[in-house]
Amino acid sequence: MYIYKHILIAVDASPSATAILKKAGKIAEIFDSKLSIIHVIEPLSIAYGSDVPLDLTGLQEEIFQQAREKIKKAITKFNLSIEDTYIVHGYPDQEIHQIINDTDIDLLVLGSHGKGGILFFTSSTSTDVMHGITCDMLAVHIEE
Repeated sequence: MYIYKHILIAVDASPSATAILKKAGKIAEIFDSKLSIIHVIEPLSIAYGSDVPLDLTGLQEEIFQQAREKIKKAITKFNLSIEDTYIVHGYPDQEIHQIINDTDIDLLVLGSHGKGGILFFTSSTSTDVMHGITCDMLAVHIEE
């Protein structure tokens, strides 16, 4: 049965990601689907004026490294076979849409707190992710 051939899992690096990975893993098992994962690191906002030169390269790399390690541990914990891992810098709605449009994704799995938010994203971000998406989407309910 091949209803969903390729599933994209959108996660943050919080503990709630494990529930999303677990659910997506079960779906992939049922449909014999490929799994890919995306974690979007949003741009750092600085409250200083443009007069203060700041080099955030080290901090940004540390954030990427921590995300890679947390995701790798979660993947190992659930023994998931991941086709592609995307850890990208940008805005969640844009980056998720880009991956879906550039690949053969036919199901997006992400988390929802039941209050309109997606993975701790603001409700405007969750709306942006849902609008214009070219595949099915499953929002996994996350207990608070």
